[in-house]
Amino acid sequence: MMKQLAFILVLVLICGCGASKSATVATNDTRLDDLIAKRSFTLEAQWARPQPTAAMASLASSGILGMGNTAGSINLIGNPNYFKVMGDSVSVFLPYFGERWAGGGYGDQEAIAFEGIPTDFKIDALDKDKGYRITLSMKADSEHYRVAMRLFPNLNGSVRVTSSHRFPIHYQGKLDVLPE
Repeated sequence: MMKQLAFILVLVLICGCGASKSATVATNDTRLDDLIAKRSFTLEAQWARPQPTAAMASLASSGILGMGNTAGSINLIGNPNYFKVMGDSVSVFLPYFGERWAGGGYGDQEAIAFEGIPTDFKIDALDKDKGYRITLSMKADSEHYRVAMRLFPNLNGSVRVTSSHRFPIHYQGKLDVLPE
């Protein structure tokens, strides 16, 4: 009798935990769909992943990038950054780590920073992982940016920025509702 009771208790616990997991996933799926439908969200990057180059490896080995960071992975937690989508406009401030091969001068913005209405703004639903792909182009001063963003139902996102003046860089972070 005790074995049967223990078996039933374990079965109830397993089924209960599985049900709460699927309810959480459904909530996140709906939340991502709502963010996309409203076109009102922000992504805060937690990691920058610059293209590893000899110069970046040299910085990492010298310790300049900070403890725990490597040439290809830099922790951004605690550093101000954002990628905001507000209707048909974007506002971006992402710290840049990597090499610049054109442009730039004394007092120039080192971060990737731009805002306004991008060209080629496109949002595609992804059937395979139930996420979204956003692509856009933006020009800021003399620099042209091409952005590819992936958003996932668990409210994680990634952004790849390709520039006319710098090596590409990839960011990973969390999505949230844009504060009013």
